[in-house]
Amino acid sequence: MTSNPAPARYDGDLRADLVRASLDLIAADGPQDFSVAKVAKVLRVSSAAPYRHFGGRAELLAAVAGEATTALRAGITLAVAEESDPVEMLVASTGAYTRFVIERRVDFHVIFSPELDVREAPALISQRRRLLTDSLARCRRVVPGKGPARSLLEQLVAQANGFASLFHGRLRLHPAGTADDVVGRSTRTARALIRSASGVKSPGCQEEP
Repeated sequence: MTSNPAPARYDGDLRADLVRASLDLIAADGPQDFSVAKVAKVLRVSSAAPYRHFGGRAELLAAVAGEATTALRAGITLAVAEESDPVEMLVASTGAYTRFVIERRVDFHVIFSPELDVREAPALISQRRRLLTDSLARCRRVVPGKGPARSLLEQLVAQANGFASLFHGRLRLHPAGTADDVVGRSTRTARALIRSASGVKSPGCQEEP
């Protein structure tokens, strides 16, 4: 009679590796089909191992969203650092967000999802608040008032998500091109939206081939 060997002890920081592996899985396949079991399989641990660190999918996704929000804020901060004009700062931040969604496939829908279990992720609550506050502040430097600023932010996020979807093949209206191509188209669209919202006339636009 033989017995199954006990699972080998995981050599490393399993909690941190679960978050990193989750980010990689979402970047490759998107968040729709993400599961704790898939992450466990990638790390070659038992299906029960992740539950020693996270209560379930919602709690793991909250940790993932926290890491993603930190990375997104860092990317936006870097993108706007060299800009002084409020319009161009907002354009740069939108381009950074578009690139992040293309590369990570984590967007505002994931970061602010009501599905997330934030009870064990207080850092996520703080990071989300800062992300939203900073984003609205950049919009308010271009358009006065909370309402118009929020409306502009919604438009910028929506077009960025749309271009990211185009890149990943969910829309077939135009050849997607490279990530740089798509980010460029997103930033041009963002600039037009921002100028329209602020009442600044845009220079003559040329149609893309």
